[in-house]
Amino acid sequence: MNYLEALNWRYATKKFDPTKNVEESALGRILEAGNLAASSMGLQLLKVLVITNSEIREQLRSASYNQSQITDASHLLLICGEYEVTNERIEQHMQLVAGIRNQDRTSLDGFYRSATTFINNFSTDHERLQWIAKQGYIVLGQLLMACAIEKIDACPMEGFQPDVYSQILGLEKKNLFPILGLPIGYRSVEDNNQRIKKVRQPLDQYIINID
Repeated sequence: MNYLEALNWRYATKKFDPTKNVEESALGRILEAGNLAASSMGLQLLKVLVITNSEIREQLRSASYNQSQITDASHLLLICGEYEVTNERIEQHMQLVAGIRNQDRTSLDGFYRSATTFINNFSTDHERLQWIAKQGYIVLGQLLMACAIEKIDACPMEGFQPDVYSQILGLEKKNLFPILGLPIGYRSVEDNNQRIKKVRQPLDQYIINID
C-alpha cells in the first residue's frame, strides 16, 4: 500500500482480536517512527511506554471507562510528557547533539541559552505541560501512520483518568505525565466499524487556498 491507501485502510479500531500479537520487528519499526517525529527544538520531552503486563492493563482498563481495547490489543502504548524540565535536562540534549554531530559543546551555547530561556519563561506549570502535550499529538500522528503502513490496527485514546494512570504506573517517580493512549494490534472480525465507509470533508471544503 502507498501511504494514502494505508490511511484510507486505517480506522479507530474498537474491538481487537486478543489472540493476535504484533511481531517485535514490526513493533520496533513503529516505535522508531515515533522517535523520528518532530519536536520543539528537537528536545523530545516525551516518552512512549510499551505496556504488555496483563494485570496492569486490567487496572488501566478500569481507569479507561472499561474500554476493551486496553486489554484486548496486542500492546498498549502510552505517550507521556516529562513533567519537570530542568536546565540539566536541556544540557543532556546539548551533549547528545554535540556527540552525534561531532561538534564542540561550546558551539551550542546559544542554543542552550535559547532553550532554557524559553522553557523557564512559562508563567505556569499548566502552560508548560500544555506545550509538551501538544507535541505528543505529533508523535501520535507518526505512530498512526506507521501502524497503517504496517497494516497494524490502532485506536488513539484520550478517554482515561490521567491521575489514576499516573498512580498505577508510578509516573510521578518517572517524572512523567500521561497524554495519550494507543492500543495496537489486529481488528476483530466482530468489529463492525471496519465495514463502515470513512467519512471526511471533500478536499475543496477542507482546503482553503490563500492566493
